[in-house]
Amino acid sequence: MRFVFYKKKFIPIYFLLFCLAIITLTACSGKGGKIRGVLQNSTLDGVEVPFAAWQTFEYNGTNACIVDQASSLNPIALRKGTRVEVIDEATCSQTIFNEETGESSTFSTSLSKIRFPSPTNVGNATAGAHAEGIGSFWELWTLTSNIRIIEEKLRTQARSNVQNEDKVKQRLEQREKEKAEQKAKEKAKEKAKK
Repeated sequence: MRFVFYKKKFIPIYFLLFCLAIITLTACSGKGGKIRGVLQNSTLDGVEVPFAAWQTFEYNGTNACIVDQASSLNPIALRKGTRVEVIDEATCSQTIFNEETGESSTFSTSLSKIRFPSPTNVGNATAGAHAEGIGSFWELWTLTSNIRIIEEKLRTQARSNVQNEDKVKQRLEQREKEKAEQKAKEKAKEKAKK
Protein backbone atom coordinates (compact mmCIF):
# COMPACT_ATOMS: atom_id res chain seq x y z
CA MET A 1 0.00 0.00 0.00
CA ARG A 2 1.16 3.43 -0.79
CA PHE A 3 0.18 6.25 1.55
CA VAL A 4 0.61 9.64 -0.05
CA PHE A 5 0.02 11.35 3.28
CA TYR A 6 3.33 10.21 4.74
CA LYS A 7 5.53 11.26 1.85
CA LYS A 8 8.10 13.81 2.92
CA LYS A 9 7.49 16.16 0.03
CA PHE A 10 3.89 16.80 1.21
CA ILE A 11 4.78 17.67 4.82
CA PRO A 12 5.44 21.40 4.13
CA ILE A 13 2.10 21.65 2.33
CA TYR A 14 0.26 20.05 5.25
CA PHE A 15 2.06 22.34 7.68
CA LEU A 16 1.05 25.39 5.61
CA LEU A 17 -2.60 24.26 5.55
CA PHE A 18 -2.50 23.67 9.31
CA CYS A 19 -1.14 27.20 9.92
CA LEU A 20 -3.80 28.74 7.66
CA ALA A 21 -6.54 26.87 9.52
CA ILE A 22 -5.27 28.12 12.89
CA ILE A 23 -5.06 31.72 11.64
CA THR A 24 -8.57 31.53 10.20
CA LEU A 25 -10.04 30.09 13.38
CA THR A 26 -8.33 32.74 15.50
CA ALA A 27 -9.52 35.60 13.29
CA CYS A 28 -13.11 34.35 13.23
CA SER A 29 -13.39 33.41 16.88
CA GLY A 30 -15.60 36.41 17.74
CA LYS A 31 -13.56 37.35 20.79
CA GLY A 32 -12.85 40.82 19.42
CA GLY A 33 -11.30 43.60 21.36
CA LYS A 34 -12.64 44.83 24.63
CA ILE A 35 -12.80 48.21 26.23
CA ARG A 36 -12.72 48.11 30.01
CA GLY A 37 -13.27 51.03 32.29
CA VAL A 38 -14.21 52.27 35.74
CA LEU A 39 -17.29 54.36 36.57
CA GLN A 40 -16.64 57.84 37.88
CA ASN A 41 -18.42 61.15 38.43
CA SER A 42 -17.47 63.72 35.83
CA THR A 43 -18.01 67.38 34.97
CA LEU A 44 -18.27 69.03 31.57
CA ASP A 45 -17.97 72.82 31.24
CA GLY A 46 -18.10 73.11 35.02
CA VAL A 47 -21.43 71.26 35.27
CA GLU A 48 -21.65 67.90 37.02
CA VAL A 49 -22.81 65.17 34.65
CA PRO A 50 -25.67 62.95 35.93
CA PHE A 51 -24.39 59.65 37.30
CA ALA A 52 -27.20 57.38 36.12
CA ALA A 53 -27.93 54.62 33.62
CA TRP A 54 -30.76 53.85 31.22
CA GLN A 55 -31.92 50.72 29.43
CA THR A 56 -32.99 52.71 26.37
CA PHE A 57 -32.65 56.18 24.86
CA GLU A 58 -33.92 58.06 21.82
CA TYR A 59 -32.10 59.68 18.93
CA ASN A 60 -32.92 63.28 18.07
CA GLY A 61 -31.77 63.61 14.49
CA THR A 62 -28.29 62.26 13.92
CA ASN A 63 -26.18 64.12 16.45
CA ALA A 64 -28.09 64.05 19.76
CA CYS A 65 -29.31 61.35 22.14
CA ILE A 66 -32.20 61.99 24.53
CA VAL A 67 -32.48 60.42 27.98
CA ASP A 68 -35.11 61.02 30.66
CA GLN A 69 -34.34 61.21 34.36
CA ALA A 70 -37.66 59.48 35.07
CA SER A 71 -36.54 56.35 33.18
CA SER A 72 -33.08 56.16 34.80
CA LEU A 73 -32.04 53.02 36.62
CA ASN A 74 -29.69 53.10 39.56
CA PRO A 75 -28.92 49.45 40.21
CA ILE A 76 -27.09 48.59 43.37
CA ALA A 77 -23.77 48.19 41.52
CA LEU A 78 -23.88 51.55 39.70
CA ARG A 79 -21.48 53.42 41.92
CA LYS A 80 -18.10 55.03 41.62
CA GLY A 81 -15.27 52.59 41.06
CA THR A 82 -17.39 49.82 39.48
CA ARG A 83 -15.42 48.03 36.78
CA VAL A 84 -17.34 47.82 33.50
CA GLU A 85 -16.93 46.60 29.94
CA VAL A 86 -17.98 48.98 27.16
CA ILE A 87 -19.92 46.89 24.65
CA ASP A 88 -21.43 49.57 22.39
CA GLU A 89 -21.34 53.31 21.76
CA ALA A 90 -24.10 55.57 20.46
CA THR A 91 -23.41 57.60 17.33
CA CYS A 92 -24.42 60.91 18.90
CA SER A 93 -21.92 63.52 20.08
CA GLN A 94 -24.35 65.31 22.42
CA THR A 95 -26.77 64.04 25.06
CA ILE A 96 -29.94 65.86 26.07
CA PHE A 97 -30.89 65.07 29.67
CA ASN A 98 -34.58 65.72 30.46
CA GLU A 99 -35.20 66.20 34.18
CA GLU A 100 -38.45 65.30 35.95
CA THR A 101 -39.09 69.02 36.53
CA GLY A 102 -39.35 69.61 32.78
CA GLU A 103 -35.96 71.29 32.45
CA SER A 104 -33.36 69.86 30.13
CA SER A 105 -29.58 70.05 29.93
CA THR A 106 -27.31 69.32 26.99
CA PHE A 107 -23.95 67.66 27.53
CA SER A 108 -21.27 67.35 24.87
CA THR A 109 -20.70 63.65 25.45
CA SER A 110 -22.12 60.50 23.93
CA LEU A 111 -23.71 57.43 25.50
CA SER A 112 -21.92 54.11 25.98
CA LYS A 113 -23.51 50.75 26.69
CA ILE A 114 -21.75 49.14 29.64
CA ARG A 115 -21.86 45.63 31.03
CA PHE A 116 -21.01 44.67 34.59
CA PRO A 117 -21.82 41.76 36.92
CA SER A 118 -24.83 42.13 39.18
CA PRO A 119 -23.90 41.67 42.83
CA THR A 120 -27.46 40.62 43.65
CA ASN A 121 -27.66 38.18 40.69
CA VAL A 122 -30.56 40.25 39.32
CA GLY A 123 -29.92 42.05 36.06
CA ASN A 124 -31.26 42.54 32.56
CA ALA A 125 -28.78 40.14 30.90
CA THR A 126 -27.23 36.77 31.59
CA ALA A 127 -23.90 35.30 30.59
CA GLY A 128 -24.09 33.87 27.12
CA ALA A 129 -21.80 32.96 24.29
CA HIS A 130 -20.17 36.40 24.25
CA ALA A 131 -19.90 36.91 28.00
CA GLU A 132 -17.23 35.93 30.44
CA GLY A 133 -18.22 34.14 33.60
CA ILE A 134 -21.62 33.05 34.75
CA GLY A 135 -24.51 34.80 36.44
CA SER A 136 -26.55 37.89 35.74
CA PHE A 137 -25.27 41.17 34.35
CA TRP A 138 -26.50 44.71 33.89
CA GLU A 139 -26.29 46.06 30.34
CA LEU A 140 -27.15 49.74 30.53
CA TRP A 141 -26.46 53.02 28.72
CA THR A 142 -24.58 55.74 30.61
CA LEU A 143 -22.86 58.97 29.68
CA THR A 144 -19.46 58.26 28.12
CA SER A 145 -17.76 60.90 30.28
CA ASN A 146 -18.67 58.81 33.36
CA ILE A 147 -16.34 56.02 32.18
CA ARG A 148 -12.59 56.22 32.74
CA ILE A 149 -11.00 53.83 30.24
CA ILE A 150 -8.37 51.59 31.81
CA GLU A 151 -7.82 49.05 29.01
CA GLU A 152 -8.66 49.09 25.33
CA LYS A 153 -7.89 46.32 22.87
CA LEU A 154 -8.69 47.03 19.25
CA ARG A 155 -10.57 44.41 17.30
CA THR A 156 -8.87 42.72 14.38
CA GLN A 157 -11.69 43.94 12.13
CA ALA A 158 -11.13 47.55 13.21
CA ARG A 159 -7.47 47.29 12.27
CA SER A 160 -8.28 46.02 8.79
CA ASN A 161 -11.26 48.28 8.13
CA VAL A 162 -10.06 51.86 7.58
CA GLN A 163 -13.48 53.33 8.36
CA ASN A 164 -13.67 51.61 11.76
CA GLU A 165 -10.06 52.53 12.48
CA ASP A 166 -10.82 56.20 11.87
CA LYS A 167 -13.87 55.96 14.13
CA VAL A 168 -11.78 54.44 16.94
CA LYS A 169 -9.16 57.19 16.52
CA GLN A 170 -11.87 59.87 16.70
CA ARG A 171 -13.28 58.35 19.89
CA LEU A 172 -9.84 58.21 21.49
CA GLU A 173 -9.14 61.82 20.48
CA GLN A 174 -12.51 62.90 21.89
CA ARG A 175 -11.79 61.13 25.20
CA GLU A 176 -8.33 62.72 25.41
CA LYS A 177 -9.87 66.14 24.71
CA GLU A 178 -12.48 65.60 27.46
CA LYS A 179 -9.76 64.53 29.90
CA ALA A 180 -7.66 67.61 29.08
CA GLU A 181 -10.68 69.90 29.53
CA GLN A 182 -11.51 68.27 32.86
CA LYS A 183 -7.92 68.66 34.11
CA ALA A 184 -7.86 72.32 33.04
CA LYS A 185 -11.10 72.99 34.91
CA GLU A 186 -9.80 71.24 38.04
CA LYS A 187 -6.63 73.37 37.91
CA ALA A 188 -8.73 76.52 37.47
CA LYS A 189 -10.83 75.56 40.52
CA GLU A 190 -7.68 74.99 42.57
CA LYS A 191 -6.29 78.40 41.56
CA ALA A 192 -9.63 80.03 42.40
CA LYS A 193 -9.57 78.48 45.87
CA LYS A 194 -6.12 79.95 46.59
